[in-house]
Amino acid sequence: MILKIGDASEIVEKLGEICSYLSRGGVIVYPTETLYGLGASVFSPLAVKRVFDLKNRPQKMPVSVAFSSPTGFEKLFSSPPWAIDVLRGLVPGPVTVVVPFLSSTLPEDVVPLVSVRAEDVEGGFMGYVGVRVPEHPVATAILERCGPMTSTSANRHGRPPTPDEAMGFADVCGYVVVDAGGGVSFSPSTVVRAEKDGVILLRRGMMGVDDIVRRCGLPVLNADDSLSGGGDEKP
Repeated sequence: MILKIGDASEIVEKLGEICSYLSRGGVIVYPTETLYGLGASVFSPLAVKRVFDLKNRPQKMPVSVAFSSPTGFEKLFSSPPWAIDVLRGLVPGPVTVVVPFLSSTLPEDVVPLVSVRAEDVEGGFMGYVGVRVPEHPVATAILERCGPMTSTSANRHGRPPTPDEAMGFADVCGYVVVDAGGGVSFSPSTVVRAEKDGVILLRRGMMGVDDIVRRCGLPVLNADDSLSGGGDEKP
């Protein structure tokens, strides 16, 4: 079902249906201020794996998790206070924050699909997880009502995240929520990794370096590095 939404209030009457569909393992397409995302409940291992199948994405490449607020992240992941401070400083907005965590209450089958595991992590952490808190009213409404979902762009792996790519999932996703108000920029989110003494820029995107510094009050440790946009399929 394609739902064309001109205003966030128009999604309210459909939220019950969408949440029920997600709770049964469904996958949806939803708008953010950056790109369209493929959303599945992170509490359903089969649904999360289906996102990988639909995208033809290798399972060794974890996807991020979208929340309505940082509080939602803190309910599922235990992270050091300094990492939470960085996250709270940067979101909501067009940025994916890669946060270290010590433990998670997510199903064991889901954790490897949404995080880099311990063997790739220093400092005694269990892993790192990409956290997205969209600044888009429709995405926020869905996340507040239905809970955290996968955050990965609505395109097949290796292909550009265009409107046509997103609409190409209409036959396999129960709901394709279209922003008819022009609130999707089709610029990817900036990706940063939280560190104790600053943030590491992993991918340039919609949020600029100056805005990152202003929001979190910490330096971008590799701000002068030449990094391209695109690439990692985070909306």
